Amino acid sequence: MNKDWFPFFSMLLWFVSKTTALSLLLFGFIALLGMLSTRLEFWSLVFMAITPMAVGYFLLVSDVVYELG
Repeated sequence: MNKDWFPFFSMLLWFVSKTTALSLLLFGFIALLGMLSTRLEFWSLVFMAITPMAVGYFLLVSDVVYELG
């Protein structure tokens, strides 16, 4: 029963990082739509919409978390 579990956990880490990125992008987009429908303030826009979208985009296009694992 000598199995190599590295490919499984490596793919699991990749999957978790990509789903986290997509959820951050979705959260940022929903927050942006919510702010556009009510009132738009600069700092709330930066912290609630642009930051999660930027982090999600960075995680989605790069494999930094996957390579660190």
